[in-house]
Amino acid sequence: MKITHIASECAPFAKSGGLGDVVYGLSRMTLTLGHTVKILIPNYKSHEEKIEKELFDSFPIKLDGESFDVRVYKAIFHEIEVYTIDSTHSKNLFQRDSIYGENDDPHRFLCFCYFALSFLSRHLSESPDILHLHDWPTGFSSCFLKFLFPDLNKRIKGTLFTIHNLKYQGIVKKNHLDYFNLNPDLLPVSYNQMDNSEYLNIAKAAIEEAKVCVVVSNTYLNEIKTPIAGEGLQDFIKERSDKFFPILNGIDTDFWNPEKDPYIHKNYRTNELIDSVIEAKYLNKHHLQKQLNLARSHAPLFIFVTRLVEQKGPYLIFEAIQQILKRGGQAVLLGSEPSKELKSLFESISDKENLYLDFTFQEKLSHLCFAAADAIVIPSLFEPCGLTQLIGMRYGTIPVVRKTGGLSDTVFDIEHSSLPLHLRNGFVFEYPTLDSMDYIINRTIDCYKNNPSTWKSLIKNCLNNPVGFQESAKKYLYLYEMIIS
Repeated sequence: MKITHIASECAPFAKSGGLGDVVYGLSRMTLTLGHTVKILIPNYKSHEEKIEKELFDSFPIKLDGESFDVRVYKAIFHEIEVYTIDSTHSKNLFQRDSIYGENDDPHRFLCFCYFALSFLSRHLSESPDILHLHDWPTGFSSCFLKFLFPDLNKRIKGTLFTIHNLKYQGIVKKNHLDYFNLNPDLLPVSYNQMDNSEYLNIAKAAIEEAKVCVVVSNTYLNEIKTPIAGEGLQDFIKERSDKFFPILNGIDTDFWNPEKDPYIHKNYRTNELIDSVIEAKYLNKHHLQKQLNLARSHAPLFIFVTRLVEQKGPYLIFEAIQQILKRGGQAVLLGSEPSKELKSLFESISDKENLYLDFTFQEKLSHLCFAAADAIVIPSLFEPCGLTQLIGMRYGTIPVVRKTGGLSDTVFDIEHSSLPLHLRNGFVFEYPTLDSMDYIINRTIDCYKNNPSTWKSLIKNCLNNPVGFQESAKKYLYLYEMIIS
């Protein structure tokens, strides 16, 4: 099969969160299983120098009276063809300092969808069987395909739309489509924003046009059918339940590999004796403590690797850090995108010997943190899938999570009596309250200090947990084949 992903991110070219990791990891595994994979993403300013690319195609476009060129660059990364797209458009659509967060994001990504399809239309003989779209930024590709690119549409067997996070849907005035010479009166009413027919809901339109929709965990699929996480689309989704399928994300186990990781101090094999793993993790802990000017200590080390946005429960994170320090532990926060108020709040904690704060995402440092830490805390208010708990388990770092979305499907409490012991791999709490946060931190520290045999079992269970993309890729391939047939 030939699969083309149109996405707003792909690691390492462009990465804001887990989406970029998933697009790359899934593509690499699909390629390994014998299929042809291409990826199309915008050519962002902030990431344009990461990997060498060459100009592959350039062509003129005229939209709304403005003529400009679309430029397509090609790179080969681990045998995957990655095409990055920008233009000479006067609005400088992608050569900006960040991937998201601009006032004109809907316009930027609608343009990207249009440019991507225009590029594919210039190479019809290489048309994919499947167009795989990811979240609202590329979701409208299937709609443009239907109304504006008939020749390409005939060659593509169908589109698959993966929902990584339904909170973000892409809302834009319908008359904005005049810019693309698409009469908004032609659009079905199912594209409309739920409470305002003058607006288009891009995620809703993508769901309507896709032959298959994937949600990144079974629990999150159930949640988006309710007001808890449906973000106003729960009834719309329930009416189309037959096209929805859950597939858990995985991680790239070659990139996240403690045996070969170049960014950690002491490498270790995940299948060696547990005492050897613990010794290696301790050496990494000592190295991290020295690097970050933390006190050298055998105290439990907790890490937080996250964006400090509402979804991730920043006030629960703040409470957890305070409780960890109160109980004599250490904490490292790699927390990107904080508001000024949140940054000031975290900086108000005074214990600098046992707390390290970094408000940017440092890729290399995150690897060392995963190898050094005893536990990773993820108290998300909602979490479609989550990747950091999987990375933590890959490195023998025990996840401490809230019971929501994909965290519910991947982390099981040590006292989960209905599960066999070998499947229990962490500490889980249910309610997003400060008391619940304190309780789960205390349980974790008590186990670390007072029950070393149980702690060893948890590490072993984490290391034995399959977290790669192989099963996920096989499930996607089944759905691709279902679309084609």
